[in-house]
Amino acid sequence: MMRIKKKFGIYDIETVLFVLTVVFNSVFGSTTEMLFLSKIPMLTFFLVELVIISLEKRFTVDRLMIFPLLFFVLEAVSLFWSYNYSVSYAQFITQIQLFCLFVFVFLYIKRIDNINIYLISIYVSGLALMVYSLTVYGVGQYFSLLMSGARLGGEIANENTYGMAFSQAAVVAFYYFLENKKIFHIPAIFALTVFAFSSGSKKAAIMIPLGLLFIVFIKYGIKKAWMGLLILTLSFIILYNMIQLPVFSTVLKRLTLFATGESYSDNVRKEFITIGLDLYHKNPFGLGLQSFAYVTRINSYSHNNMVELLVSLGFIGLVLFYVPFARYIWWSFFRIKYKDPVSNVLLVLVLISMIMGYGMVQFYGKGIWILMGVMMAHYQNEKEKARAE
Repeated sequence: MMRIKKKFGIYDIETVLFVLTVVFNSVFGSTTEMLFLSKIPMLTFFLVELVIISLEKRFTVDRLMIFPLLFFVLEAVSLFWSYNYSVSYAQFITQIQLFCLFVFVFLYIKRIDNINIYLISIYVSGLALMVYSLTVYGVGQYFSLLMSGARLGGEIANENTYGMAFSQAAVVAFYYFLENKKIFHIPAIFALTVFAFSSGSKKAAIMIPLGLLFIVFIKYGIKKAWMGLLILTLSFIILYNMIQLPVFSTVLKRLTLFATGESYSDNVRKEFITIGLDLYHKNPFGLGLQSFAYVTRINSYSHNNMVELLVSLGFIGLVLFYVPFARYIWWSFFRIKYKDPVSNVLLVLVLISMIMGYGMVQFYGKGIWILMGVMMAHYQNEKEKARAE
């Protein structure tokens, strides 16, 4: 697409706002007190996108976007049969913002045809969250609590969300280190891993080695398996020795309980899954948004994205939400041989997000909708290039 002549640097403003939207979501998007800060760059990003659309007079979509659109329509229609209208309606207002976020991220990435900006935003998010954490706790207090083995991050966000922001950034930092061999990525990887482990989150701890495994496997494949095996061996030895340190005793204990099936929180969440599936079988079209917490009186969401989708919107909602991800993963696997490293690391982030959905509800948060917008815009751009060849 040909760009019009820049006016007042609006495209530069657009990029800054996109980065700030991703960063502020990671830093401020998980607490009620600071949530408004995460909305400022997002809503300003929306306004700038509307201005650019009016200037360029073009609005490009992909056929695959029909699924998120139908998903959004289903969310709206489900209000008519929701178990509790006020609860579902309140969540639907948030879903309107999330759908707009998806659309505008799609249009932005489609226009610039560069997903590196998204990866850089993830990286910067982790570094910014480190600085914010030290500001909130105080440097001395943070490391004092860390040395005591306390689980950190609760004052800033949900500990799992907090830890996974660092893990995701660490995986991206590891990718950049393999690609450009710049030494400064190494201390960044180490620091991000320390902060991820400090959250005590099992998901955050699992995400890092899982991400490294995917990245190394995709980068080196079978032909250079020896190189990949060497890098993974060294990385896993370092991670294993790090997590054995007394300061990370909390996350190690939680991982051990998880592995032995003795984790209370995981057993409770398994019960949530059973309860959620039972609700779905009794109500195949769903009970409306946020219905799991209200219907069960548990005062908690289901901690599983698939179960939450089934209980809220039924099997149709589950399919509509996951088809774009499934299509992208299928298409990407056939492109790994083209050695497109940026596309490959985006595939890794998508794969990790799908796996992490087992232990968290994603479709109520900004992160998954930003990822979907980036993913689908990249998919359309690459398909258009292939047709042009």
